[in-house]
Amino acid sequence: MFQGKEQKVLYSYYNSKLQAIGKLENGKMIGEWEIYNEDGGMLAKGRFNAESEKDGYWQWWDNYGRLSKEENYKAGLYDGLVKVYYPATGRVKYTVNYSNGDLDGAYYFYHESGALSEKKTFEKNELIDTYYTYH
Repeated sequence: MFQGKEQKVLYSYYNSKLQAIGKLENGKMIGEWEIYNEDGGMLAKGRFNAESEKDGYWQWWDNYGRLSKEENYKAGLYDGLVKVYYPATGRVKYTVNYSNGDLDGAYYFYHESGALSEKKTFEKNELIDTYYTYH
């Protein structure tokens, strides 16, 4: 039983510890996968498409179990919002939007205190607006 359904899944072990749970089809990772760190804590969780490319929403955690990154993919490329968090505080470090692998939209970088530090706007990897920095 995995992801609420009965299905064949791969359990990969290293030094008797679980590394990953997911489904292989014709040697390719597909569907939902969970990846674990050396201590058995969740490292990443996300989905692979039929071509074994990251697809959809992915989450990453540090070795202390704190959420460190949220990403969105389409056919292996960033597509949508990416959020990265400061490890010590869990506050947002930066957010950036992508479209088909290109920077596209607002980029915000924050001080560890949570105050806005930088603001940029991109279209197809090009800076298209004023680049603001704050103290």
